[in-house]
Amino acid sequence: MTKLSIKAALSINIKFILIWTLGIGIAYAISLATVNGTHQALAQIINLSKINSGLVMTSGIKGTVYFIGSDCPPSITKSTPPCSGPYAGYKITVYDDGGKNIVKTAYADTNGNYFVPLTAGNYVIYTQVGPLESQRESNHVVVDDNKVSQKDLHIDTGIR
Repeated sequence: MTKLSIKAALSINIKFILIWTLGIGIAYAISLATVNGTHQALAQIINLSKINSGLVMTSGIKGTVYFIGSDCPPSITKSTPPCSGPYAGYKITVYDDGGKNIVKTAYADTNGNYFVPLTAGNYVIYTQVGPLESQRESNHVVVDDNKVSQKDLHIDTGIR
């Protein structure tokens, strides 16, 4: 076998492995989206990979959403809510500085982490601080050009 044919064979094998690996990743993302029951979960997974590689988000907000609830015993499977901890799948709605107009919506991933690409400006994210959905706290966030602001969110319904 010549050097040229060996290089061609290796190139074909490497391309096959990359395509196969990508297919596994997409299948995994689709299965997660099915578990979460929304197409937005799939979009969030794809966006997270782009954000983590630094390709998409140059300015915006990132953080973790935490639910404050009961301390569940280790013998049961924890779920949020009612157990305290990172809040997977929580819907984050970002409003303009006046708090009236929705700018963007995102969902926390399975670890409670969220990423929202935004242009520079002042924003508000409301979080629940009582048993009624209308009981909410304003979380003001300033986003600067080419910076990602960190803002962890705490959801507390007061029910234990």
